[in-house]
Amino acid sequence: MDIQTDTYLEELIASPDESDMNTQTDGEWDCKPLLPLYMPAKMVADKSTQIEPGELFDFDTEVAPILDVLVEKSIETAVMELEQEEEIASLRRRQDLFEMKRNAELAEVQRLEQEANKQINDDCQSGESKELNNESKGDEVQQSEETFTDKIAKDILEEAKEDALTNLEASGYSSDQA
Repeated sequence: MDIQTDTYLEELIASPDESDMNTQTDGEWDCKPLLPLYMPAKMVADKSTQIEPGELFDFDTEVAPILDVLVEKSIETAVMELEQEEEIASLRRRQDLFEMKRNAELAEVQRLEQEANKQINDDCQSGESKELNNESKGDEVQQSEETFTDKIAKDILEEAKEDALTNLEASGYSSDQA
């Protein structure tokens, strides 16, 4: 790496050309007197008032009501926030208690269902004779349901037929044409 060792400053021997110049101003502008500022005449006499300390404004007495209001509002807000937090905690406790009761009821229902299923399985395994009786009872129930539905269907069709014939006769058609 090369380092510069030359001098950093140069001495200036030659000087630039110098010359003097003059200017002249207009005399009429310099000699004009300045106009005095306009001051309106006073219409009333000046008066003064002396105010003793404490006559105009007493900070402590003036600020006290405002400070009372601020403190009252701050305390009121804090109390409201505390009441809301207590209410939320109470609601959470109620919800937890409700969920515990509901879970207990669900567990009881599941236990009863398991007992019922176990009893049904035991009954199924107890014998085929009961199944045959149940099947014959099921056939009888199905047969009675079919006869009941047949009877209802016949009654409905009979009513519809009678209504249709009545409407045709009212329209001018005779029962012979139908």
